[in-house]
Amino acid sequence: MARKFFNSRISSQKTTMQIIIIVGSLIGIIICFLIAHHFLSKPNNNNKATIKLRDRIAVEINSNLPDKTLLFSELENVSEDEIEVSFDKVDLTKVGDYTVVIKVFGEEYHATVQVLDTQAPELILKDLELEEGKKYSLDDFIIDCTDNSNEQCAINFNDTTGIDYTAYSAPGNYVVQIVANDSSNNKVVQEANLTIKSKDGEIHVDPSLCTFGNDEYDQDQYILALKVTENGCGRDLNLYQSDILLNGVNAIMEQETEKIQKEFSKLNIEGEKNLNRTSQPVLNLTGNGLVGYTIHMEVSILNDDVEEVVESYYLNLDGSRIYSINKYNLE
Repeated sequence: MARKFFNSRISSQKTTMQIIIIVGSLIGIIICFLIAHHFLSKPNNNNKATIKLRDRIAVEINSNLPDKTLLFSELENVSEDEIEVSFDKVDLTKVGDYTVVIKVFGEEYHATVQVLDTQAPELILKDLELEEGKKYSLDDFIIDCTDNSNEQCAINFNDTTGIDYTAYSAPGNYVVQIVANDSSNNKVVQEANLTIKSKDGEIHVDPSLCTFGNDEYDQDQYILALKVTENGCGRDLNLYQSDILLNGVNAIMEQETEKIQKEFSKLNIEGEKNLNRTSQPVLNLTGNGLVGYTIHMEVSILNDDVEEVVESYYLNLDGSRIYSINKYNLE
């Protein structure tokens, strides 16, 4: 009886041991499979992938973060989901170099995002008219100046011309150059007209002193938005496409565009709205000199394939509007 019980215990222990061995073997096989899959699959991806990073990528200050794929000069057999990028250290509001951490297939890389300020300030000037004997300052010509850095513009008379723009006092028409700089040394130069009238209210100019004729033009035909004459004389016709003069035209046009868009946003008007802007140089009466530019603004509305012009006007020197069509009684 004792022997039979002993044999039974031995048989039971063998069965338990076999189960333990089988379970342990299965666990070992699973672990080996997972390890093999991890290490075998990773080299396969890396072997197929082409990964080359750029040393640095530039973005404009106060713009958006770049797409992460732009950090690579070459990238093949890698999906965007397999790329992890941390832009935590990038401050888009400040110029500088920032390190970006990139992870692909568990490997860590580093690149540099360079925040730059390459855009010049936007300077908007106005012409100034005053009587003989009255003083003027730089601020009298400034409407607005903004920069993409959100910093304050540094504005001065242009001292590179050798002209003292603060010294004009005799009656006449003068052109002053004003320069705006930002902290990244981007600058823009704009021109404004200064008119000094004599005590009798007139400006006396000797036409013989004007190389390109005086500043008289057909006022019945043209409405000037910007006058570019200098000392009562017309300007060289070849300047009509110069950046300095056209910057003044574009600045006025952009300012007026923003103004009329705000006006129409307050009106509950159905239909597709279109804005057409045109500018045209104006010559003096002799046809030898450039006097200024006209700016024409036209708003049309498209409804049921029918387009109707609802506002049409020219801008005047003082910023007022001379309407030919004013359906909505704008100012």
